[in-house]
Amino acid sequence: MAMIGTGAVGSLVGGYISMGGEDITLVAPYWREHVQLMKQRGLKIDGCRGEHLVKVKALHIDDLSELKQKIDILFIALKAYDTERMLTLMKPYLEEDAWVVSFQNGIMEDKIASIVGRPNTIGCSIVLSAIMWEPGCVIEEGKVGGGVFTIGELNGQITPRLKELARILELCGQTKIVTNIWEQLWTKLLMNCIVNTMEGITGYTTDELYSEERTRHVLKLIAAEVAEVASALGYHMEPPLGIDAEFWRKSASSPSPEIDQAMLKHGEMYRGSYSSMLQDIMKGRRTEVDELNGYVVEKGKELGIPTPVNEVAVKLLKEVESGRLGYSPANLDTFLRMIT
Repeated sequence: MAMIGTGAVGSLVGGYISMGGEDITLVAPYWREHVQLMKQRGLKIDGCRGEHLVKVKALHIDDLSELKQKIDILFIALKAYDTERMLTLMKPYLEEDAWVVSFQNGIMEDKIASIVGRPNTIGCSIVLSAIMWEPGCVIEEGKVGGGVFTIGELNGQITPRLKELARILELCGQTKIVTNIWEQLWTKLLMNCIVNTMEGITGYTTDELYSEERTRHVLKLIAAEVAEVASALGYHMEPPLGIDAEFWRKSASSPSPEIDQAMLKHGEMYRGSYSSMLQDIMKGRRTEVDELNGYVVEKGKELGIPTPVNEVAVKLLKEVESGRLGYSPANLDTFLRMIT
């Protein structure tokens, strides 16, 4: 078993799986200092479930020849834009019938299947908040109880391997097996399009993002377009924040106090949390906006559905990413001017 990608999510999940007694190797595509610390000292996990120092197996991707045997289960916790290159490098080290499971932002299952095959690909939507500021140490944010994993076969069947996968993932957080994984993936995409991107633009933490009425208005405009595209593709999303997708579709043109209350409640659960996109901008890294809001824009164009608010989100986020614009609450005024 292996995890390719050892940022906050990959390290946290891999650490808990290791702590649960499973044999998993954490494969880092870049950060050699992180690998060395994990090898020498172990992985430090801190946060809402206490502090742990976990003995883990770790490798840099250049040292894959050190693997003792082929990989039967591969978890992917890479940035979405690294998927094709890194998975192609990993492919020779996979068993012929290996399971490949994505913990990534964006809907990556089709891309993964194009490389390893559809029968080898298992869909997964993950809700987990973690942050990493230094090598060898990951901090789990949010409430006690860990993440939530939702897994399913791409064809909707319930198979024995899903039950085995659920057993492994339960070492890190609550795990659900579903027959509608594509709807789950679109629900997560909607949440990423509003939270990740808008935190990157404004610099707000999750609770700050939801606390301002004007910001919630923009979030609902973005979400309404995502819900419209998903509906046109035939997906009835699992209710984002517990609110039916129809409310999200209509939220751009009608009052939606139910969504406002759900946002405020969600913000309280993740008080002080930074989205992964805001973390990337703070660290001067490339963001995944093309795989999030950009993906919605692309699908909208294919279907003939306008997505102007998501287009603005992409444009402004890239201005911030490039350094031409700083992440700031003042960018909300710019956003509102651009969509009116």
